[in-house]
Amino acid sequence: KVTKAILTCWHKYTPYGVEYYEPILDFYLQQMKKFEDEYDHLYLIDSNCDIDPKKIEGMKAKIIRVNPSLRYYDAYKEVLPQIK
Repeated sequence: KVTKAILTCWHKYTPYGVEYYEPILDFYLQQMKKFEDEYDHLYLIDSNCDIDPKKIEGMKAKIIRVNPSLRYYDAYKEVLPQIK
């Protein structure tokens, strides 16, 4: 049973500059790996970042893709019922 889950939204605001988004995601995932004993599962809400599933291999993590036109509020509303 999951008792502590972390949900974070990832949205690429511009169609260019992928090189600027990747280091932020990579750093975030590196930090989350350090603290995996603090949570049961990590959910990455991928709005249009196209997160590579290889980046979370071996982690207690899942990528949930949502429509990029959703506001964060609506993205969370859509995703929360999927969380066990």
